[in-house]
Amino acid sequence: TKTSTPRESNELTTQLFSSTSYSAGDLVVKGGVDFMKVDVDNQFFQNNAGRFQFGTYGAANAWARGTLDVAAAGNAGTITYSGAVSPYKGRIEMWTRTASLFAQAQYSGLVSKRLVLTAGLRATTQSFSDNPLPNPNFKGLDQAQSANALDPRFGFSFDVDGRGKTVIRGGLGSFTSPTPCAYQYVPSNA
Repeated sequence: TKTSTPRESNELTTQLFSSTSYSAGDLVVKGGVDFMKVDVDNQFFQNNAGRFQFGTYGAANAWARGTLDVAAAGNAGTITYSGAVSPYKGRIEMWTRTASLFAQAQYSGLVSKRLVLTAGLRATTQSFSDNPLPNPNFKGLDQAQSANALDPRFGFSFDVDGRGKTVIRGGLGSFTSPTPCAYQYVPSNA
């Protein structure tokens, strides 16, 4: 759809990730931290250049050609204009910060070293800027239900014939994703 309204979201993501591993025989233990900061300058608003509304399609067509005679058209020639107004100057600046700690243990000494078991845990906390204007389409969802998450994971791999040609893999876990910055909006009319 062609539109004359600017739509942009400038996002700056800064991430610091560090991990370390320790091995002792068939056991490998890994742990680390993950810090992420996302700053967003959001400009996604409708009709920021104003909006014309016409009583009929014919009136809109006549207006576009410059031939609309409002007096002769009566109600069919009604034109409504809503100017673009935003209390936030068309932008919302927001941020989110996420901090995670994770640990994982992998043991490969079972069934003649053909069975590998992996278990892990990730703890995450997220913080948000104040929501200056919640999006009514996401009422009640404009903040995460909880800013903290604890995600356990378990996995396995089994080498069926011991030659690495046929391997069965599986796992189960909880995977939490940070709340996206789509829950805020900029209105076109105040």
